[in-house]
Amino acid sequence: MDKGRVHCTLVTGKARVTPLKSITIPRLELTAATIAVRVKTFLNEELKLDDAEHIFLTDSKVVLGYIKNCERRFHVFVANRIQQITDNSYPSQWRYVATKENPADEVSRGLTVQQLTESKWLRGPDMLWEDAISKEAEEKTIEVLPNDAEEKKAQVHSLHSGTPSLELTRLNCFSTWFKAKRAIANCLLFISRLKQRCENKRHQRTGEKDDRETPKVGISVQDMHLVEKEVLKHVQKESFPDEIQIIESVTKRQDIPERMKRRHIKKASRHYGFDPFRDEDRLLRVGGRLQRSDEAYERKHPGILHQGHHVTKLVILHCHEQTKHQGRGMTLNQIRESGYWILRSSIQVARLIRKCVICNRLRSPVQIQQMSDLPCDRLTPAPPFTYSGVDCFGPWMIKESRKELKKWGVLFTCMASRAVHIEIVNSLSTYAFIQAFRRFTALRGQVRQLRCDRGTNIVGADSEFKKAWSEMDHEKVKDTLLKEGCDYVKFVFNVPSASHMGGVWERQIRSIRSVLEALMFQSENDGGECNIYDLVNDFWNCWKKEFLQGLQIRQKWTRPQCDAMVDDVVIIKDDNALRNQ
Repeated sequence: MDKGRVHCTLVTGKARVTPLKSITIPRLELTAATIAVRVKTFLNEELKLDDAEHIFLTDSKVVLGYIKNCERRFHVFVANRIQQITDNSYPSQWRYVATKENPADEVSRGLTVQQLTESKWLRGPDMLWEDAISKEAEEKTIEVLPNDAEEKKAQVHSLHSGTPSLELTRLNCFSTWFKAKRAIANCLLFISRLKQRCENKRHQRTGEKDDRETPKVGISVQDMHLVEKEVLKHVQKESFPDEIQIIESVTKRQDIPERMKRRHIKKASRHYGFDPFRDEDRLLRVGGRLQRSDEAYERKHPGILHQGHHVTKLVILHCHEQTKHQGRGMTLNQIRESGYWILRSSIQVARLIRKCVICNRLRSPVQIQQMSDLPCDRLTPAPPFTYSGVDCFGPWMIKESRKELKKWGVLFTCMASRAVHIEIVNSLSTYAFIQAFRRFTALRGQVRQLRCDRGTNIVGADSEFKKAWSEMDHEKVKDTLLKEGCDYVKFVFNVPSASHMGGVWERQIRSIRSVLEALMFQSENDGGECNIYDLVNDFWNCWKKEFLQGLQIRQKWTRPQCDAMVDDVVIIKDDNALRNQ
């Protein structure tokens, strides 16, 4: 009893079995402290002791250091239990008790009945009977051990005051110049807002009046322009360290005239003919010969960029998109119009344009393949027109009395000898072609194979022949053809839209004319008396020596290419397609 007040001390005990898994002593002591807090919470709920004063005693200085810590971070096991303790108690309620005075120490070691009756376990330590528990331990500074294994290792990043430094490698993840500048501008805006928040807190603590302007809400065009200058400055510092050092050293010298300071770059340097200088923003610019021009400052003195930097690639692609994918010349003009001067720009621009998907789609040539080998019908000696090619040409306007009529020509050429036979037709119908073919075979003999393109009249003639052959007695027809030494004519059609496969009958018949002129000149010198069989043998000998070897070299399409395969993504160019398709 003290001044009308009663001090009641409630002592409770609770213990746990040591776990099978090995746990460190500090963790076991922290677990014991957590149990003490849980017991206190349980008693408050059951006995309604909300107004009572609670004091927690522990003989572990490490636990006291955990509870009273405000700076360090710990692993999950320790952090969770510290959180439970601080949620249900205050650090000022925790006191240190020596091991000799701690009654829980006697129970944990084990006591006999005689030792238990003589111990302080039933009565408690003497400090519990005092009016106020000593706070000497609280006044002492208790810290966590400096090499505590439960503490998380923190990484500290050093910051340099002054002008912030950009990590240009981070810009490699951007595909456009605008996105790169916008990302940097957002970072700078975030930094300015953090600084503004720190200043506001400082003014609130000191009570000073903040006369600064309201922070910006978003990014402005001026911010993007400043970001662009800052990025170019770092790119130049990384790409041209030697040139910048020379220019700075020359600029500081007072014994050199101002007009001569730009001419001290080494002749081996690619900047030698530019008269480079650094402006007020410390950007490396072209001096050049346009100083008296009325153009803008960035156009007269564009900033210099290295051709191999990723930022340079972004600038080229940005200017290329501004020109709507027009080509190398207009892209170069747009780059210099925008205030950039890229070293070896022509090569770099052409290289990037070749990789542009839109430009490849609009202007890339169609896929070609190496010229194939010649077919057997062009390499095997055979009677004239046994293997032939056919094509129609024209029309020509012909007058009959007062009328003007159209006439077409049907050209038959021998695949081996390149002999030519021409028939005249009045139209390009199937019926007119069949009549021309009948006249041709009646004069030149039967044809075993006929090469041609996919003209509608020729395709129609093939269909008519097949229809007629299906109605014939093939056994009787074959016997008749064998007697005549011929067979059914076979139409071999070219691939659609492949006019180059008909070059035999569309061009270059002058060589066979030259051969025939030489043979005719030989027959005239022999007195005009020349055996027809000897003439044929001479023709084929000359054909092998003079004409056949001329077909050996591929005049174009000399490189083999990969064939189009299934599942390949291709763009088909068709001259007959509708507009915009």
